[in-house]
Amino acid sequence: MRLLRDEQAYFQILDDFVTKRVSAAAFIARFRHQWQCDGAEGIDSVLAMSRAPHNQAGLYGRLASIDSLCRTYAHNLPSGCGYRVSEEQFRKEVESLTDSLPHPGVGRA
Repeated sequence: MRLLRDEQAYFQILDDFVTKRVSAAAFIARFRHQWQCDGAEGIDSVLAMSRAPHNQAGLYGRLASIDSLCRTYAHNLPSGCGYRVSEEQFRKEVESLTDSLPHPGVGRA
């Protein structure tokens, strides 16, 4: 069974974004880099429960959902075209996925 190497790194990345210390572009770059370095797309699907409702998905499922949001948001930001999706809306969506994570700092603005 594969596990994330450093869950605290994700908590810090998420906390920086939901508390507005970094922009969406910086958040996406940091989160995607961490996710790819962990090889997280190959994490055991039982742990991820990515298709479970957000209140039942564990940490891995929520991180997988955030990764999906990052890819979608980045896709909607073609070079030179400006924002098609509101950064604030993106921030709210990420925050909604982090509200009940076990780390006390994440999801609290």
